[in-house]
Amino acid sequence: MDLALLSTWRRRWLADGLMLTSNDGCTLRLRVDQRPLRPFRELVGDKRVGELQRFITMEGEHAGLVAVAADHVVAIVVGDTSYTLIEAHTSDREREAWLRDLVHTVARFYPLGLGQPRRRRYMYRPPENWQSLARPGCTLWLAPDYPRVSGRITVFDARPTKWFAPGAVDRFLFVDENPFAEADPPSIPIPVQVAVTGAATRTSGRTHDGTPYTVIKAQMQDERYIYVAQLEARTPEWVSFVPVFDDVLVSIEPVPQTALEPNPQQFIHWIE
Repeated sequence: MDLALLSTWRRRWLADGLMLTSNDGCTLRLRVDQRPLRPFRELVGDKRVGELQRFITMEGEHAGLVAVAADHVVAIVVGDTSYTLIEAHTSDREREAWLRDLVHTVARFYPLGLGQPRRRRYMYRPPENWQSLARPGCTLWLAPDYPRVSGRITVFDARPTKWFAPGAVDRFLFVDENPFAEADPPSIPIPVQVAVTGAATRTSGRTHDGTPYTVIKAQMQDERYIYVAQLEARTPEWVSFVPVFDDVLVSIEPVPQTALEPNPQQFIHWIE
């Protein structure tokens, strides 16, 4: 697909993005910086849609595409806290393959411009029937009968391995919380072998109100990112939540890698 053809289409600016229209009536609409993040199925409504095609953009962001009809294709490019929706229509139902190629190409090369490296969300299998709570830099999952049962799983956003001083401040503020008033020494690290390798440690003790409490923290790492997840529960209950926690860990998918090589020189004229 040669995107240069879009330069000949009529452009109309909208409050949430823009619309491009060709001479033969094909339209391409972009809704940019949409918040909050929502499941793709909610965005296409009750329409009967084809199979979702997942892919990674050239910037290393997650994206997906569906054909709502032969003349209607929708794609989404997902950022950290917002998304861009790309939608195309044509009056010629015989051009379905062409329309799909157009939307896929625009989405694959779409520039969110969020930068690399940075704190990143990543793909994993959520614990079934657990309730999610979004927090800065992590997602907290609460067991179905919480707080009657105490299980909590926190999946922290991936942190760049070469973050140094900002990374240390980030860990102090958002990751390395100490819930214990008194605690036993951590267990010997147990290797964790998933898509990324690492180890898990278990620490038990008592919280400030005297509750016996156990925390299992798993830290995995590849050459670019650190992945941290932890299980917390009252000590008599923690064993029952280990299978759920293990299922989350084995489903972790590493952060996608950008296919673009940064070249600051090509943009230097912007500041000259």
